[in-house]
Amino acid sequence: MSQLHITKKMKSLKSLKIQHTISFMALIALAQSVSAQVAIDFNNQASGQLSSQAGPTGTSGNWAGSSLTQVQAGQLTSTYALTQSGTQQLITSTATSNFAAVSYIDLSTPLTGTVYLSYIGQLLGSDDRLGLTLNSTSTGFGSTNVFDLLTVATAGTTSTVTAADVRVRKTSPGGTTSNVTTASGTNPTTLASPGSATFYVVRLDFDVSGTNDQVRLWVNPDLSSGVLGAANYDSGTIAGDLLGTELSTIGVGLYATGGTNGFIDNVRFSTSLSQVAVIPEPSAMGLLLGGVASFLVARRRAVAR
Repeated sequence: MSQLHITKKMKSLKSLKIQHTISFMALIALAQSVSAQVAIDFNNQASGQLSSQAGPTGTSGNWAGSSLTQVQAGQLTSTYALTQSGTQQLITSTATSNFAAVSYIDLSTPLTGTVYLSYIGQLLGSDDRLGLTLNSTSTGFGSTNVFDLLTVATAGTTSTVTAADVRVRKTSPGGTTSNVTTASGTNPTTLASPGSATFYVVRLDFDVSGTNDQVRLWVNPDLSSGVLGAANYDSGTIAGDLLGTELSTIGVGLYATGGTNGFIDNVRFSTSLSQVAVIPEPSAMGLLLGGVASFLVARRRAVAR
């Protein structure tokens, strides 16, 4: 074999190695695009009372709040929700009637700017409620004491969950609670049925205009196009610093009326939508497929030589 041929062979192998590296990097990028920055799926918690237990990676300290919030076996799944790992567990409550179970925990690193959240919830009884609390410091969840600062909550009726039942509520420092707004008017659209797992995506925009904030909520969104469509709830730009400057504490709440309790599972937080929901990403997929194709072509040429 001539020196020239050996040199060409080495160049071909080098090119093959480079293409293989590109393909591998594309695969890593694709995997990272669906990894959560903060994942709270309760699968690493002990069964029983959630309060006083240490939280997962991305949180700080222990869960605080109601002793009624309970971890039990089970898992909620829904289209576009990221896959969970580990033991299948979720949270519910042991409240018997007209009482709330709310638990909250600090984030290790507060999130600012545009923040996405997602979770799966399942309502069971008439007028049950469930939702996330933001920057929570209290355990109330009722008509006069919901949560400090802001609550994104869904309320069930006997037969349906409607857009009018999706609410964002605020509790002032003095304890007065008011609806910032609801999602619909006199003819609400049915969003989900109690008894079925429902996937929620929330977008928070901090200081969207000075000290003004914005909250948007999607219920069972269709993400097949790779983007979120029109929101089921959009607060618009809210005058005043409703959210503060950052998201530093996350709470989960379940409100029971009549002895039935719902479930919450698979809570995710990130500054990227693709890290809280399964989003088709043509750019990442194209990079991966292109890298693999180049790798195969280069390999074929190297072998031929």
